[in-house]
Amino acid sequence: MDFFGKDFKFRYDEFKIDLNQVDSLRLKVPDGDRDEQGRQRLRTVETVLRDMKGDLLIARPDNKSGLVDHPRYPVFNSKEDSYVYYDKRSIQDGAYNKEDFYMHLEPFQIDSLENFTKEGLAFDGEFVSAGIFPKFKETLKLQPDFSLGFVRETPPDGFDAYGGKGKFTSTISLSNEGLHGDGTIDYLTATAESMNFTFFPDSVNGLAESFVVREQSSGVEYPSVKGANVKIHWEPKQDHFYSYSNATPFDMYGTEVVHAGMLDLTPKGLNGGGDLDFADAKFNSDGFSFKNRQFDADTTDFRLNAVNSDKLAFSTNNVKAHIDLERREGMFQSNTGGDFVEFPENKYICFIDQFKWNIDARDIDIVSLKGEGSKFVSTHKNQDSLEWRSPLTKFDLANKVITAQQVKQIYVADAIVYPDSGIVVIRPEAKMDPLLNSEIVANRITKYHRFYNATVNVKGKFDYNGSGKLDYTDVTGKKQAVTLPFLS
Repeated sequence: MDFFGKDFKFRYDEFKIDLNQVDSLRLKVPDGDRDEQGRQRLRTVETVLRDMKGDLLIARPDNKSGLVDHPRYPVFNSKEDSYVYYDKRSIQDGAYNKEDFYMHLEPFQIDSLENFTKEGLAFDGEFVSAGIFPKFKETLKLQPDFSLGFVRETPPDGFDAYGGKGKFTSTISLSNEGLHGDGTIDYLTATAESMNFTFFPDSVNGLAESFVVREQSSGVEYPSVKGANVKIHWEPKQDHFYSYSNATPFDMYGTEVVHAGMLDLTPKGLNGGGDLDFADAKFNSDGFSFKNRQFDADTTDFRLNAVNSDKLAFSTNNVKAHIDLERREGMFQSNTGGDFVEFPENKYICFIDQFKWNIDARDIDIVSLKGEGSKFVSTHKNQDSLEWRSPLTKFDLANKVITAQQVKQIYVADAIVYPDSGIVVIRPEAKMDPLLNSEIVANRITKYHRFYNATVNVKGKFDYNGSGKLDYTDVTGKKQAVTLPFLS
């Protein structure tokens, strides 16, 4: 035993040393190995006992010479309370402050100092864990890492954790590796199971073999969540329980939604960020908000595949989204007013205000209440950015067809095309269906020629052809109509 302190006094008559102020006591115990002379080697215990007062009885006062063997001596008596701290930098980077995380030891006695064993080293006291768990009586013993600590089971119904913010059930261990748990954490509607949680005064870290959030539809809403091999970081004082998927994503809403990324469970709800797959769609957002049967994102990227295909049919960035799993619809709004969606198969983009995804019908409604509607622009390399506007458009995901309504006019070359029905249909590769019973005025400035009852094939911004009726006055001054072909 190595004592460090001051005010030590040797009393010859009693053959003892008064240890009036011991700052720390370092222990050494036999470790099984023997030296060249056959004596057991001593190994230093990695934990010191601090702030103690006592005395060391060297031998019986009538046996100062040691002629008679008294196995009980020498004897150390700790006469007042002492402490064990775990504030070294080597223990979890100094996370355990000695002011509120310590083992409070009761007075104790160690005798037979020359032959006590490491298995018999034990100190009773009370464990104070900075509010991680309630205070409890415990016995410090030598641990495999040669520090003083303990391994104990919680009561069957667990320990309250962090002042009742959650509950931990099963095995708690303390050593120079820190405070650990092998068991289950329950928080709000979530349960996480891990063989190795690490408890800190302000947080918990661990890899949960199983993570579950139970569905709750009343009060604060939560969806169902299941995860495996999930990284856990719990901040009880801040009311955040973070979970991060690893190789296996989370299953949410039963198995309807797959989420790879982060979830943040709080008393106000469940939030998250990362990649989310639902139906044929993919979302990416740092700000999901999940309710019982709905989820939202203030800003998300959105990708939607064609039906029964892995080809991208519809995509957009930076939109606000609301998905209702009961009504089977998704509502999206532009965050800037200048966002656009892409139709990769159709070779078109559209500048949007808002659109609605009809999940089971597998189509999209694009709506604009501004001016003449949303602007559609062809991205086909041969169409020279042909454009037109529609206030109401439906996109059929199964057939990859854009059907626009209330299209008032299309500017092509030096002409203006007025679709009679106001309907424009765009198929893959930017192919526009012929515009039937339409009207063409050319040119845009003089408007000298007017074709009506026309069939028009618009092939690009400067390319169109078709046929239609043209009125003229014959030599007699009588008005006549003739059907003529035309092209740009």
